[in-house]
Amino acid sequence: RCVSSALALERPTRPHGQQRVLEGRRARRALCSALGAVRVERHVACRVLEEACREVGGSSWRVLGVLGSLRAPSVAWLPRTRCVQMALDIRVIRHLIGVVIGLPLLITCLTRTDNDYEHITIADNLTVKIANYIGDASFALTGSLAAGTEGMDLCGCVIVGFVTALGGGSVRDVALGRLPVFWTTAWDEALLCVVVSTIAFFAWPRLSHALRLSTDDEWLFWTDTVGLGVFAALGAQTAVFMPVEVHCGACAAAGMFTATFGGLTRDILCQNPPRILYSAKELYALPALVGGFATTFMLRHVGKNLVMEAVLLGIWVTIQLRVFAVNGGLRLPAFPTDQVYMTSIQRMTSAPKQPMASDAASADASGAAAAASVSVRVADELRQPLNGHGRGHCAWPGVDVGVVSSV
Repeated sequence: RCVSSALALERPTRPHGQQRVLEGRRARRALCSALGAVRVERHVACRVLEEACREVGGSSWRVLGVLGSLRAPSVAWLPRTRCVQMALDIRVIRHLIGVVIGLPLLITCLTRTDNDYEHITIADNLTVKIANYIGDASFALTGSLAAGTEGMDLCGCVIVGFVTALGGGSVRDVALGRLPVFWTTAWDEALLCVVVSTIAFFAWPRLSHALRLSTDDEWLFWTDTVGLGVFAALGAQTAVFMPVEVHCGACAAAGMFTATFGGLTRDILCQNPPRILYSAKELYALPALVGGFATTFMLRHVGKNLVMEAVLLGIWVTIQLRVFAVNGGLRLPAFPTDQVYMTSIQRMTSAPKQPMASDAASADASGAAAAASVSVRVADELRQPLNGHGRGHCAWPGVDVGVVSSV
């Protein structure tokens, strides 16, 4: 039943809507819980998963993305059917994509000459520029889609997409004292975010309905992951080249701010719990922090002119750590709220407090005052003007005005 509910969105009756999104989230949470709890009925689970893959056909990547995001023990116990095997293979595919993303770094290290290490070249500046555009477009897209799924209009989607892409860099610039913030002078980046957010607003409903796409698809995971790696590396690189020397920890933190604080602001605007502050999902801020530290280490201790290598290294480290976190379901430990507060509640309920005489008197007085205010309000609502002479008339049939006034 959980799998069927999760797949119900493959046949949407309307291209978009907040109710559809909320139902999809609940169905996926139920699916994740069910796959970890149905160990007794293995043959039933395998049969349903096989039917799921046959039913969705060409859109099986969506189901595989859900299954691939589960922790390994949740699906490892299942027999190696075609569906389960593909769900496990998608994790291998993620690692392979991460390795492929690291190839530009390897090629750059092999092709650079000694003269290139003496100064910052045009290739270094071009790498930073292209990486900025990629990060802006990636986060503007995900931010606009997040706002659209919450039911916002065009202005709301553009604002949330703009804030998601450029909000983290704005926080970084304010923290480092780089004023005015970068997007007030870099008009091309601001314009790119507005254009991408607008295109996502108009194109996504039609594309999602025609191609049966979802915000849970694998390609959107990679869009967000690439943007995370790009901004983590660029934020650290910006802090390293400040006129005043910033220590390595602050440079890594600047990379994390750039990569995650735009998404934090997006979650707040969409009235969702910020993902970097809770352990409901896998690690997100920590890969960005480590990637920013890798970029800082390369520029500070290997060579300050190795901008291209440092940026590519930070991107690759962040992406690889993010893939490891998603494939392994890695999360930071959460505060044991239930244990702490349940113990306090038990202590409070075990020794009930005896009411004092003064407390009872104050409670009676407050109750009498509340009753009087309610009666006055009811009388005012019941009495409505009948005509221009201001004569009182009760709106309830069978109730006299005099009775109401006396009450």
